[in-house]
Amino acid sequence: MDKFDSLEKVYSLFQNVNCIGNDNCFFVAYKDTQKTSGFVGGMQHPYDALLINLTENGLGYYYLKQSGVPMMYHIDKMDVLLDSFTFIKNENIKSIIISKYALFNKGKKRITIKLNDGMTHYLFANVDEKLIPYHNDNFLKFTSKFEIK
Repeated sequence: MDKFDSLEKVYSLFQNVNCIGNDNCFFVAYKDTQKTSGFVGGMQHPYDALLINLTENGLGYYYLKQSGVPMMYHIDKMDVLLDSFTFIKNENIKSIIISKYALFNKGKKRITIKLNDGMTHYLFANVDEKLIPYHNDNFLKFTSKFEIK
């Protein structure tokens, strides 16, 4: 976690792969195992979470992997896989939908990112991430763009 625990470190990570725009939105979203389970789900989504930067040009992300076999996700046990960077241009994103994770759970949001090639990322994000303070304001900015009211 020490590679992405501050805004400066995250900015530097994305700057190293030329994924800094005029408008950056850095946050962490976890794989929704309710939607991506089994062998095929593990092959299509070989990460436990994504470190995301939404720019005006598209969506860049790194895979985050938790050590051991995670029963629950813990951000403080995750490491960024530096060779996993992916960038998806806006024209390759079919839709981004943010909705309630559960009826009475206001602390999490479900995120569905559908791509034009048929791939779909099923994620969820905590509204408040105490260990990565840049997440909170950025995730609020992200949800204001895509959340279903």
